[in-house]
Amino acid sequence: MQGGGDRRAPPGSRVDALRLRAAPVRHPRAEGALPRRREVQGDRGARPRPQGALRDHRHRRRARALSRRRLGPRARVQHQPVPDAALRGQDRARDRGHEARHLRRAPPLPVRHAAVVVLAAVLFDLDGTLVNTLAVCYLAFRRALQRAGATPLSDAEIHALFGPSEDGMMRRVLPETWQSALPGYFEEYERLLPTCPTVIPELGAALALLRERRIPTGLVTGKSHVTAAMSLRHFGLDDAFDAVEPGSPEGVVKAPAIRRLLERWRLRPEDAVYVGDGASDMRAAHEAGVIAAGAAWAYGARVAELQEAQADLIFTDAAEFLAWLDGKTRRVTPG
Repeated sequence: MQGGGDRRAPPGSRVDALRLRAAPVRHPRAEGALPRRREVQGDRGARPRPQGALRDHRHRRRARALSRRRLGPRARVQHQPVPDAALRGQDRARDRGHEARHLRRAPPLPVRHAAVVVLAAVLFDLDGTLVNTLAVCYLAFRRALQRAGATPLSDAEIHALFGPSEDGMMRRVLPETWQSALPGYFEEYERLLPTCPTVIPELGAALALLRERRIPTGLVTGKSHVTAAMSLRHFGLDDAFDAVEPGSPEGVVKAPAIRRLLERWRLRPEDAVYVGDGASDMRAAHEAGVIAAGAAWAYGARVAELQEAQADLIFTDAAEFLAWLDGKTRRVTPG
């Protein structure tokens, strides 16, 4: 057809068939000819570019060129040569600081529903700690020696024998006749008990406080079964303790007794305290692994001996000990 008519090939012609069979032209990126932007950066399995080279190049470009904004738009850019080693050192220091910020341990979260108890058990000595019976002990032992025809001992000499129970002490002084002299001591002790003051008021309040707060309380004494029962009955302390551990004639057994009680109560030694007035008490506490608290408020207290035995705490006032015990056994729920 001539003129400006339709120049398209008629349907069914050879030209039309070729046009229909031609493949559509697609973008090179769709065919995989060009890598994606993320593949250049090393993602999706592509081989990443060396990180060290990227880092060095970035810092080299930033360190060598001065800022155009500072020099003005028409100023010539001056380059300052910076050694590559210095750039890498600065980068490593910056990386270490970055890691330190991210690896810094966060503070522990507060426990809001658990009660905190500092002391889980309190153990006491008897003579010179709960009751002021040392004078009676000295006098009864001296009179028993006199009744046996032996040479009397001074208070200091009798105190030096402390450790084993009274039968062990008597065995050391009278190796041959101790069995006949021991009943005389029991009689004198029971006769002199009414002359003793009552339980130290602050210590009575401490026992009541522990019972109210349901803190396990024990008595670990060097006395024999006989004199320990006499003392508890006389002072009205029969029901004041959850357990009573008397002494032994063989020597000091307070450390094993403390461990035995804590194992029975299933408590850790570091959560318990033993309160006593003697250096042997402090040594026993250290051996058992509990807190060693020296009681220096009663008659005949020896503060220097407690210090030499490395007592963890020394109280010269029973009221001070009561205040400390109140704070260490108070159940506090953190807010």
